[in-house]
Amino acid sequence: VKPPVVVKPKPKPVVKPKPKPVVKVAPPVVKPKPVLSDIDAGRAQIEVLSEKVMALINDLGLSKNEQKLHISKLLETELNIPLMGRLVLDKNWDVANETQQVEYLKTFRKYIIQITSDRLVVSDIKKVKISEVRLAGKKKDVLVRSKLIATLRRPVLADWRLRKDDNGVLKIIDLSVKGFSMILTLRGDFGSVVKTKGIDGLIKLLKDKLIKK
Repeated sequence: VKPPVVVKPKPKPVVKPKPKPVVKVAPPVVKPKPVLSDIDAGRAQIEVLSEKVMALINDLGLSKNEQKLHISKLLETELNIPLMGRLVLDKNWDVANETQQVEYLKTFRKYIIQITSDRLVVSDIKKVKISEVRLAGKKKDVLVRSKLIATLRRPVLADWRLRKDDNGVLKIIDLSVKGFSMILTLRGDFGSVVKTKGIDGLIKLLKDKLIKK
């Protein structure tokens, strides 16, 4: 008798699971910060600076010396003092040797900050109202025209001139009040001293004025 034939069951086909579809998540859209034009940046800079100065000179909790100290720190950052010093000295800058240039700028920094902070502390200005902002000159300076609103007198016209420094930061290089430029006024005063007493005589005169104040 032949043994029964054993029929082996066919193996079941291996069904591979279908891969799950990959859902790509788009990265969040980061909106770039709006870049201010030089005109808008100049306006904003003078608005912020004037608000800070007004807050200081109207702070009754600060003494005059404390007000002056805080204003001086503001001026240190807002003014391009090295450029202002060279603009004031004008052609005499090239006449001065390197040692004189260094000593002059060091002294000029203290002088311009002191006379400016002194004037601001005793002023009765309550508000700076900007009337116009535009580009001016070959260097494309930003000219901010404003009115200084005071308590006991009529508004005074004041023009702020700003220029980008070597780092691309706008800084104040001149202030004209009632049409009189601070740079041009000092240039005439300093030029007369240099003509009679030389660069060293000018440096000594500025140091003497600092001591008296």
